[in-house]
Amino acid sequence: TNVFGQPQFKKAHFPSSRGVAIPNLPPMNVMKEIGFITPPLKLQERFAAIFESVEQQKIQMRSHLGELDALFASLQHRAFRGEL
Repeated sequence: TNVFGQPQFKKAHFPSSRGVAIPNLPPMNVMKEIGFITPPLKLQERFAAIFESVEQQKIQMRSHLGELDALFASLQHRAFRGEL
């Protein structure tokens, strides 16, 4: 979840917004005082590179899974026709 969804954050900054779907944000001066964790840029870039690599691997795996499914279907078809 994002920081705005955390119970502690809601309690501290949205105390009067019970029951509304989209809470009103606190005034800008309050928002500017809220501390947000920001990792160093090098760490963010490393994370982004790892994330992109994982996404590419997932795409490749899905592609390979499709190929394996097609090969298995072909093998089943040939087996049921008595060709093996």
